[in-house]
Amino acid sequence: MGKLARLVDGIKEKLAGAGGGKKPKPVCYDKVDKTDSMRVEIRSRRARHLIAKNLAAADSIAGAGSNSPWGGGGGGNNSKKKKKKRFLAF
Repeated sequence: MGKLARLVDGIKEKLAGAGGGKKPKPVCYDKVDKTDSMRVEIRSRRARHLIAKNLAAADSIAGAGSNSPWGGGGGGNNSKKKKKKRFLAF
């Protein structure tokens, strides 16, 4: 019976503590400012992503499926859907 009594007492304490009394203040964290190296890294990641996106769009326009080392040119009419490709989308 001792374990059951401790369990009930523990539940009563938790319920009594949740309903009244002082509520603890939320912990306030200071915002960490970005360093210059963080800013450079963010810019370089965005630039790499944009370059990859533009190269993929250019390859799809130039018809990258050909065997020519220069992309084959001619637009490559092998796609069923015609989409407008935008370069340097910010």
